Amino acid sequence: MDLAGIDPVFVKAVDVLAKFSADDYNRMLYEARLKEWRDNQSRIDGARKEGQEERLDEILDLMKKGYTSTDIENHFRKQTRPATA
Repeated sequence: MDLAGIDPVFVKAVDVLAKFSADDYNRMLYEARLKEWRDNQSRIDGARKEGQEERLDEILDLMKKGYTSTDIENHFRKQTRPATA
């Protein structure tokens, strides 16, 4: 890629991006965060489709409190688990 005549800040950003994407650990972190975001989006979209506005509000509140998608899933599992004698 010919970067002659391009803003040096842009050139530096491309360089940093190339280094970041080549690092396995950082790529793994990025992919984990992306999966977490997609899981939460899927949960929100599902609640909207099912017309569960109360559940959607609860999911959003839990996300604001820093709950992970696993925490949210466990939270709802506990709510729907049948009572034992």
